[in-house]
Amino acid sequence: MSLTTETKSEKPKSDAKELLEVIELDEDWNLTVVIGAVQQRFRVCRQALMVSPVWRRMFGPPFGEPDMSEISMPEDDANAMGIVLNMAHHKYEAVPKRLDTTTFYNVALLVSKYSLETLVLPFWKPWYDELIGMHDPFSPTPHPYLVFIAWAFGDVELFTATTLSLIIHASPENPDNPTDCSLEAMALCRMPPGVLDRIIDTRTSKLADMLQLIQDHMELALQDHCLLDDRACDSCMLGSFIKSLDEAGLWPIPDNPSDCRLSLNEMNRRLEKIMIEPMPSIETTKYQQGSVHAACAATCQFDREGLRDVYRSIAAPIDKALRRHMDVQRTKLNGLTKRKREDWGV
Repeated sequence: MSLTTETKSEKPKSDAKELLEVIELDEDWNLTVVIGAVQQRFRVCRQALMVSPVWRRMFGPPFGEPDMSEISMPEDDANAMGIVLNMAHHKYEAVPKRLDTTTFYNVALLVSKYSLETLVLPFWKPWYDELIGMHDPFSPTPHPYLVFIAWAFGDVELFTATTLSLIIHASPENPDNPTDCSLEAMALCRMPPGVLDRIIDTRTSKLADMLQLIQDHMELALQDHCLLDDRACDSCMLGSFIKSLDEAGLWPIPDNPSDCRLSLNEMNRRLEKIMIEPMPSIETTKYQQGSVHAACAATCQFDREGLRDVYRSIAAPIDKALRRHMDVQRTKLNGLTKRKREDWGV
């Protein structure tokens, strides 16, 4: 990033904490903004900040004091704020042509917080197109940052796809990618109002439905099903069900969805493999009367169709308020082209 800088030299060199350079964005600067935990200082023109209606209220009358010389914004990201301030000061050569996902997310936070849609209007589309090219929201490890980005930039399709994928693939500790779509990682992200709670609630509710299917089948398996009234055959079917649950990591059956460490996708995959096996059939010979149990298992099969109904009923946590907000953002940002799942190549 090409910036005019001035080194802070007031502090003695023996200071243990190295000070960041002060970034001067206007030679006639009249305000210093201190950004983030790193305390990056930007010397700015107060008038340039009037591009944001939020900043107008902060720095203009009646709230802004004319003699205010410095203001701190510790919660904002210094790198993203540098990009935004370069735009506000018309230093377009210093605005990057592409952004990584984390930087885009931090810029989206600023756009939402300070109503900067007009400011980013000339720049956001190439950034966004590249972001979409980098991520498949239907993947087993969707990036949770995409949720806020989609909400801030009015992309209903990306929001729906990503939140749905997070519900399906999230677990308390995701073994495939623990830094991306684990519940712990999502809790550290900024999400639109109420969305994280809905993701967690939907996951919990569907896990409860799947566990109920297991409990219901256990009650069924305890009954007599052998067509030949053979107690040993009934025991085989019950035992094979318990054995399948044990192999799936679901025995003993969890009492509470919160005790289940699996994602919905993994839970569904394991339950699809449940096998109910009857007693082996014995051929009739001249010495022994055989018994044919092959048809017995059909009377005690796991409810796979019920399982599929639960899985198909999983819905994205989008309501009228969220959709209305994204429609407004879409309009502010000059519209987004609607996409279908096929546009992500899946």
